[in-house]
Amino acid sequence: MDEYRQEVINWTDTLDFIPTRAVVLLAENKLDNIIELTPKVNENVLDFPTYDTMWRFKNGFDSLWIKNNANKFREIGFRVFDSDIFGIIFGLEDTNFDFYFEHFEPLYNAFYSLPVAKH
Repeated sequence: MDEYRQEVINWTDTLDFIPTRAVVLLAENKLDNIIELTPKVNENVLDFPTYDTMWRFKNGFDSLWIKNNANKFREIGFRVFDSDIFGIIFGLEDTNFDFYFEHFEPLYNAFYSLPVAKH
């Protein structure tokens, strides 16, 4: 594996992992107020990504970057939510492919090139 790809994997390892099912259960039982920040197919229904894991940045400043760039996340294939319990979280619809390089590599590139995320 080349150095760049390993760097992307190492970067994703810095994210918090949250089981999607936990988010769904909290929302279904009205224990958490969750809204989707990315454009939805059906505005009247709150549904969640089908992949079993969601993620969040550990740094609140990075979460602000997500809020400001939710449309870019959607272009890359992520859906972004704002949760009272978890803060800003994001997930994928499906992963019948190498999601590191179909989704996280473009996210990594966007994160280090879009405004507000210069580290």
